Amino acid sequence: MGAKNGQRDPVETITTNVAEQPVVRAWRTLAAATEAPAPERVEVLRRRNKSVVYRLPGVGHGRGDVIAKHCVRDSALAECAVYLVLEELPVSHPEYYGYVEGEQDGFGWLFLGDAAGEPFEPEAPAQRALATHWLATLHTTSSGTSAAARLADRGPTHYWQHLAEGRAAIDGMHAGREISAAEDAILDDVRLWLDRVESRWTEIEAICRDVPWALVHGDFAPRNVRVRRHGASAAALLVFDWEVAGWGMPGVDLGCVDLDLYHGLVQQRWPHLGEGALRRAACVGRLLRGGIAAVHWDAQKYAGNPHHGLDDMLVFRQRIIDELDELGWGSGTPRSVAGAISPRVLELPSPGAQDAPPQGFSGTPPPCLPGAGTAGMQGAREP
Repeated sequence: MGAKNGQRDPVETITTNVAEQPVVRAWRTLAAATEAPAPERVEVLRRRNKSVVYRLPGVGHGRGDVIAKHCVRDSALAECAVYLVLEELPVSHPEYYGYVEGEQDGFGWLFLGDAAGEPFEPEAPAQRALATHWLATLHTTSSGTSAAARLADRGPTHYWQHLAEGRAAIDGMHAGREISAAEDAILDDVRLWLDRVESRWTEIEAICRDVPWALVHGDFAPRNVRVRRHGASAAALLVFDWEVAGWGMPGVDLGCVDLDLYHGLVQQRWPHLGEGALRRAACVGRLLRGGIAAVHWDAQKYAGNPHHGLDDMLVFRQRIIDELDELGWGSGTPRSVAGAISPRVLELPSPGAQDAPPQGFSGTPPPCLPGAGTAGMQGAREP
């Protein structure tokens, strides 16, 4: 990532036949583009199998940059629905310019303001507090609206699918690639821990019901957050990459917050939410997003890439163990073959890295589950 204002460096810059680029043709169909200057160049920020992210410099409101995402139509429309809900809520967010049907069947264009700003540092008390206030406002104000009908389900059923598909991916690895005896033992151990989580699913669903549901980001991590300064002291949080967002249990977003502060902020709207229930929900949120969903994403990578190792899988496995221990469900360890795991900072895999469909993420205070992948490439964006 480039150092300039938290923006990502382009992987490619197009300066010839700019007006004929599909992204520019799509942009020019939007009302917001009628008075905007024509872009002098197109910057390609990311290419994946089923998505490409572009930046159109200086064509947005106030000469701001515009981020364009070309992706599968259903994914683009799901993210559009989230931005339309955000426009109804009293939270800062990247500007939403609109959606355009793609020239390629089954694909569409999503246009957003660039979420450029300072990197989000949850270890800094002021920024952690800023994120806590922002999330408390997002959750409490959205929970009282009709947004549920417009958003994807991001409750326990969604994470159950991650669990089932992650386990199936592990089961199918023997047929897809040659694995060593050590790898086989690790994967078997991870599968046993997934079985342990499954055995507690009724309790997990009950904990999810103890907290009011709301619009959740589902991948709230430093890579998807920027801090934009207004003057010497005022700051606003810009959160992007809403492709795995939806209607669910707020605990999946609480890996980067001060839980005591969050509890105090939500008490006015959620007076019956006890501190213990909130801490259990945050713990379950970390288990679901940082453990179960992360195992699924990594299993997909491992199955499709013969050079992808199991270092990350060991970390995600340890997260499952830690959260089960905190919930009091970790006694009687099934089996442990992983040995000592060197502590290290690891960002969760971004679901977009596999072009997967959308999904989700105590202690004292809970550590932020860092994120991986595309950081601040927009004011509106991405994973």
